[in-house]
Amino acid sequence: PDGALWVGTATGLFRILDGTTSAVAPTSRALNFDILDNIVSQPSGGQLVVSQDAVWNLSQTPSGEWRASAYFDAAQIASHRDLVNVSRLRVARDGSLWLSCRRALCHWHDGRLDVLDGPPAAAGGWNGLFEDRDGNLWVRDSTRILVLPRGGKSLIDRTPMGELHSSSLFVTAFAQDAAGRILTPAGRGLVRWDGRAWTRFDQASGLVSSFGVTTLFV
Repeated sequence: PDGALWVGTATGLFRILDGTTSAVAPTSRALNFDILDNIVSQPSGGQLVVSQDAVWNLSQTPSGEWRASAYFDAAQIASHRDLVNVSRLRVARDGSLWLSCRRALCHWHDGRLDVLDGPPAAAGGWNGLFEDRDGNLWVRDSTRILVLPRGGKSLIDRTPMGELHSSSLFVTAFAQDAAGRILTPAGRGLVRWDGRAWTRFDQASGLVSSFGVTTLFV
């Protein structure tokens, strides 16, 4: 809300505001970030971060000291073993959390965890979670693209024909254009879903990339 830019690196977490960069170093926990770890804002304020396979609630004391506390307590993790390994996080519009936990897709809401029916993710977990403007949740790994319709209980396979795996470590797994179409990297290009079918953009259509699409902006 204050316009700060949050940056996670392999060495720590940083905050940039009004041209000044400051390290966010909680006294209780050192935070570092792999390529799939992420930072999200909570509707109630504050940040949640995924670091070292866990979800941390980041807060600042009146004196300016940063603190990182476990979002899930020991009892919750003991009851839901999928929470032992979280690799990706998304805050839904209703304030609930979507998580890539182990190789499953999990939904934390109203104090309980639901593990959705569907195929398991590849070994690295679901590396893309995206809620589109209609409230549908898109998830992907290196081999599959799935969608959970708004209000649905089961994932639908939307994997396109042709190469999907990309050798690039893409930062933005999904984007949505002004027409509501979904875009995501695939092979050395990208694919676009228009609600009925996928269209592929790659070298054959003039999109040239040595390693694949690393980020999208629409």
